[in-house]
Amino acid sequence: MTSKINVIKNQDEKIRASRVLKVDRISGEHTIRVVSIGSVIHPIYKKRHSSTSHMLADTGGFDVKIGDTVRIIETRPISKRKAWKVVEVV
Repeated sequence: MTSKINVIKNQDEKIRASRVLKVDRISGEHTIRVVSIGSVIHPIYKKRHSSTSHMLADTGGFDVKIGDTVRIIETRPISKRKAWKVVEVV
């Protein structure tokens, strides 16, 4: 699953990044880990390999399970590694 970064405007006229990703792990009461899987081509050898990126997101009161697809938006830092928030469960 590749993720595309969508730019959205909210009521405050702030531009925030939005992604649709899959839930990989539930870590804590209000925290989930989402995974972004993409493919990268090596610049010299032209071989394709997969690249994964993990992000922590705040659930914001949504009931989320492992394997769900969620839409997250970028927010101010909530904790040391958590700067994304769940907007909806797709």
